[in-house]
Amino acid sequence: MGLLNTLMWYEVFSTLDKKIDREVIREGGCNLFFGIESVGGKLFLTKDSLLFYSHGINISSRRKFTVIDLNEITDVEKCNTLLIVPNGMKVYTNSKTYQFVLSSRSKWIEIIKSTCQNNKDKQSDLLIKSESKSSNSKHDYDILEQIKKLSQLKDEGVLTLKEFENKKTELLNKL
Repeated sequence: MGLLNTLMWYEVFSTLDKKIDREVIREGGCNLFFGIESVGGKLFLTKDSLLFYSHGINISSRRKFTVIDLNEITDVEKCNTLLIVPNGMKVYTNSKTYQFVLSSRSKWIEIIKSTCQNNKDKQSDLLIKSESKSSNSKHDYDILEQIKKLSQLKDEGVLTLKEFENKKTELLNKL
């Protein structure tokens, strides 16, 4: 069994070298269920994806590579296999549910949830920064428009050159 296992994982890693181009946070052997059929392979967690790669020693012709975008995950929870064996994990997305059998499922769930939350926090920060920049751009545009209006008032003789320069300096300091 040791030689078979070594050959099986050699096949997985030689193929994965070409497919995984990001830092792996956690990895481990597991099975992925397709209905009642289970496909053996390896599960990888990266900062943006959960990747399952089936090894070549499967009778099933199911897909070799499954990618779950962490942004699509809505929940991850423990489940039992065969109703009583406490070794399962369900991953829910908006469109599909994936069921895995793996060891250390509590640790997997903790790390997946943590990574998903970190991604959401980063996206939220980017959105806030983007909204802030948008708000600042509008603010900057408003100040420039005010300076144009002041220039027109100066040209029409409503404001003196000194009044215009003072107000312009005051507005430019707000940028």
